[in-house]
Amino acid sequence: MKKRKIPIIILSLIMLLESINPVTAMAMETTISQDEQEETYDKPRLEKVYDENNVKKKSQSGAEVIDIDIPSVNEELSNGKLSEEVPKGFASPYSKASNLPSSYNTLKVKKAPKVANQGKKNTCWAFAATNAMSIYMLNSSKFKYNSLNLSETQLAYYEFNRQNDSLKLTGEDKNTHMGVKNTANYGKNDFFSGGNSFMNSLFLSTWAGIYKESTDPKAYSKIKNYKDSSFKKLKKRNSYKTSIAHLENSDWMSASDTQEIKKAIMKNGAVSVTVDADINYLNPKNNAFYKDNTNNLNSLHEVTLVGWDDNYSNSNFKKQPSKNGAWIALNSWGKNTYFADSKGCFRISYCDKTLSNVATYELGKKNNYDYNYQYDGDFSLDMGFYANKKLKAANEFVVKGNVLESIEAIGIATASVNTTVKVEVYKNIEKASNPKSGKLVSKATTKKTIKHMGFHTIKLKKPVIAKKGSRFAIVVTLTKSGYKNNTVGILAGSSSNRNGSWYKTNNETGYNQSFILGNRVYDLKKSSQTSDLSVRIKAFTKKIKEKKHEFKYVVVKKADTRHNGKIKKVCSLCGKTSYITINKIKSVKLSAKSFVYSGKAIKPGVTVKDSKGKIIKSKYYKVRYANNRSAGKAKVTIKFRGRYKGSVSKTFKIRPKKTGIKALKSLTRGFKISLVRNTSASGYEIFYSTDRHFNKNKKRLVIKNNLQTTKIVRKLRKNRIYYVRVRAYKNVGKKKYYSYWSKTMKVKTK
Repeated sequence: MKKRKIPIIILSLIMLLESINPVTAMAMETTISQDEQEETYDKPRLEKVYDENNVKKKSQSGAEVIDIDIPSVNEELSNGKLSEEVPKGFASPYSKASNLPSSYNTLKVKKAPKVANQGKKNTCWAFAATNAMSIYMLNSSKFKYNSLNLSETQLAYYEFNRQNDSLKLTGEDKNTHMGVKNTANYGKNDFFSGGNSFMNSLFLSTWAGIYKESTDPKAYSKIKNYKDSSFKKLKKRNSYKTSIAHLENSDWMSASDTQEIKKAIMKNGAVSVTVDADINYLNPKNNAFYKDNTNNLNSLHEVTLVGWDDNYSNSNFKKQPSKNGAWIALNSWGKNTYFADSKGCFRISYCDKTLSNVATYELGKKNNYDYNYQYDGDFSLDMGFYANKKLKAANEFVVKGNVLESIEAIGIATASVNTTVKVEVYKNIEKASNPKSGKLVSKATTKKTIKHMGFHTIKLKKPVIAKKGSRFAIVVTLTKSGYKNNTVGILAGSSSNRNGSWYKTNNETGYNQSFILGNRVYDLKKSSQTSDLSVRIKAFTKKIKEKKHEFKYVVVKKADTRHNGKIKKVCSLCGKTSYITINKIKSVKLSAKSFVYSGKAIKPGVTVKDSKGKIIKSKYYKVRYANNRSAGKAKVTIKFRGRYKGSVSKTFKIRPKKTGIKALKSLTRGFKISLVRNTSASGYEIFYSTDRHFNKNKKRLVIKNNLQTTKIVRKLRKNRIYYVRVRAYKNVGKKKYYSYWSKTMKVKTK
């Protein structure tokens, strides 16, 4: 049986959020504070990306029609010129880029899987994808394979029998193959009946679908149909744990963008594509195919483009196209047969009118991330949100995979070309109904211009740490300017169950999960028109070992001179809590107890120790001085702060400046002493003795006026040596403060 394509016109059914039933609109809106409000821009509109009304398709190979208008990336600019390489008025398939060779064949320069044969099953869509992915993995430095054949069986089975993801976020999301209405297998989920590359991309973005053929429960050729008992083994497996890689990027290209397709083939090794493999348009002598119309699309088939030849003569085709040039297509029909030469390949003219659904598959290692936060487990292409110039959407998630995780990257399915995507991460969301009510991690904000429609991974400039149980939001802003058409769009997961459709999907949703943002926040769950929608935004995280803590310290009890204090130590990432004792203040010492008057403020150093003998840092106290300029008693007050409380006072002496003996003159039975005047002193005190140590026979004289600097001492013994020293004193209140002693001098009486 052959499938028939009836061209589908994308509905321009636009459900403006502004025109939603007023009661519904009030229910779904959350007011944003004045500080959070965005500049005014067009309200997003909800559009049907793809619609199917009772389309019957019968295809030997199994390519289901998804008639989505994929625009060229070489768009018309606002000034009327075309962007990039296509000159205005020049047919895009024949424009040339100087850095691309005139011919290229991946099979000649890179490793490739063995030639496959899908047999009578309608699984070309799975073979085209696995061929492209096998070629990518065999030749990418990320992987270390010398030989590899990926499983078409498991891709087909799990895509239409999907399981819950590891975070249990998409357990009710389903993809069902309905088949053709009014046939025996309609609604039986015959996953061997057909598929599509774009839907493959969306399914693979959930992180399932990539398996070695060697792990199949039974050889593909021995499986009769979708009812085979061997699929019971696949049902018991975990499709996420057993998948050997992750889809990172899938560009969806316009078939008219020849140079873009060539670049993709050189970069990734291959792309998948749909073509109407009608044998009536095939030249069987050299397996060259060209169809010049889109009538009677009865043999839609997905193949893998692996190269090209700009000089392939148009005379090789059954009906000659207007120009030379052909794609090299790797088929899944074995070798040396129609549409398959000895390498399993055939040629498709650049001018072929049936080429569509061009998709790349760029993969990442299985362990490059640990968790995929997502709400769009279905592969529906039905719905998307669009706006002119700017559109903002968000998904909120609760961390549940590990105690501590690092948000490393996001995934997004864009529905427009030449689109700039700004990614913002808000952590610790306070109000679940507002994804911007958390803390914006500005260092993680990332911008990337994405040329093609499709699924894309954007790595954040800086990872964002989040702890288990906390809520975070990924907010994306799509912008576009400078083009005649500045529409931007994002795809949405949705439930689809239209009468006559070949597929059915279910997209389970919840409140406070998926949002469209403008001057208000629109929770998609709160409107009957969007309640089954989830914007296709994902977050990719890594586990973080618990030893990497970021502690914050909170003083819950301050220490003083009598009691210990306590600090609460909390990890801001994982919440781990412990307590630290603040030892009480044990001693406060000054650098000295006595100082000499200098005319300036005197500030002795302060050393504070706790009960364990550890010095307490000066940042935990403030020192104030009083009466510390003049001779007398000065005061130091140590007032504690931070981890400590209370205060301690200490005193120290400021002595008058030392005076000296200017001269000693011997007299008969006496001596005359001349002093160095001390203007800051109140007077002087003179000691003399026959004992050089002044332990005995010492006498004391007081001069009460500092202006008097001489004194005669009489009535001493003749011819005796006397030792003399002097000091100044200062009267402060009723107390005297003495300077240090002068140098001792001696004199002999006459």
